[in-house]
Amino acid sequence: EMSDVAQFTAMTMQGPQGVVLQAVGEVEDHKVAGRVVAGMQRAGGSGASEVATARAQSEPRAPATAVSVSLAGARPPGGAALTAFQQQQRVAFGAVYEHRDAAGKPRLVASTNVLPERQFQLDWQHHDQVQRLTGGANAPGSSGHLVWVGVGAGQVGEEEMSTVRQAVVDARAERLKLEKLGGHKPYSRHT
Repeated sequence: EMSDVAQFTAMTMQGPQGVVLQAVGEVEDHKVAGRVVAGMQRAGGSGASEVATARAQSEPRAPATAVSVSLAGARPPGGAALTAFQQQQRVAFGAVYEHRDAAGKPRLVASTNVLPERQFQLDWQHHDQVQRLTGGANAPGSSGHLVWVGVGAGQVGEEEMSTVRQAVVDARAERLKLEKLGGHKPYSRHT
């Protein structure tokens, strides 16, 4: 569930090769994401042409119910250009979310690159603090609320999106005085 949709705006960042990040969320979170992506491009680029331009649209957007990318009919130009074509066509998903208490107050912030509903369920199963937020009475995942969702393309792949997500989580935790959800990961042997 996207929370407080009226506060959300859309953001598009473009680099020299086209769109590198599209996101929906709060303006403050877009600023953080934009700084991170622009910094990545400056570090990996060759001057001013590599600096991304961000455009945050002020009108609220309704949340998307699904994100899909179709490459049907898309054909690589062939040969050596195949890698460049694949680089340009890849997409990376990222979401920042909060877990809220029974009164609706944000208490925990985290991020994911998987289907948010699945992540909410995993948090419920593996983090007692998530269950305690609602007194354990609600269904798994009922305390989760999306606050920033982005799709990266081209130069913003999985690794870069992970860095962007973490920066948004860190800034949001500091700005709103929230605890970051951490600890045991269901796919890890470490606790």
